[in-house]
Amino acid sequence: MGLLSWTIIGMLIGWFSNQINKSPLKSIQYERLLAGLAGGLTGGLLTNVFYPPGGLHIDFRWQSTLFSLVGALFMVLVYFLIYRRQPRRNYY
Repeated sequence: MGLLSWTIIGMLIGWFSNQINKSPLKSIQYERLLAGLAGGLTGGLLTNVFYPPGGLHIDFRWQSTLFSLVGALFMVLVYFLIYRRQPRRNYY
């Protein structure tokens, strides 16, 4: 249940970022979904590794769900910052 909840939270954060900042390019929308997914999974796994009892446990805890949300938000924010720094290209 933990892995599933982290995946759902990450994908929802990516989807919300797509709804907030619309882009006509489909590749950017998929990249945001993947950034949210990566952040959600990373945050959930790191919480389960470092939170007692320690070790790699893929189970549902409210702390891991909270940190998967924070991790997904962080990864989407990092994606936005990297995307903004790249020069804009006009493809005609």
